[in-house]
Amino acid sequence: RRDTIINPVLVVEVLSPESAVRDVNEKLEEYTQIATLNAYLIVSQDQSKVVLYRRNDADTWLYRSVRWGEDEDEDTP
Repeated sequence: RRDTIINPVLVVEVLSPESAVRDVNEKLEEYTQIATLNAYLIVSQDQSKVVLYRRNDADTWLYRSVRWGEDEDEDTP
């Protein structure tokens, strides 16, 4: 397909109430298996919150959650 990205480095997901659980759990596991992916950004639709998972090395992902400009957990493996 012409509209498919083959080697993504960033995936941005906007959560909806219907898909939030799947996006956070199932898709996270799937996306972190993509060799070229460096970051997965999850944007909440109904809260002022974003969550970033970023690849630290081949086997480690760091987690950062920001709500209203405050860091909740910074670079947590």
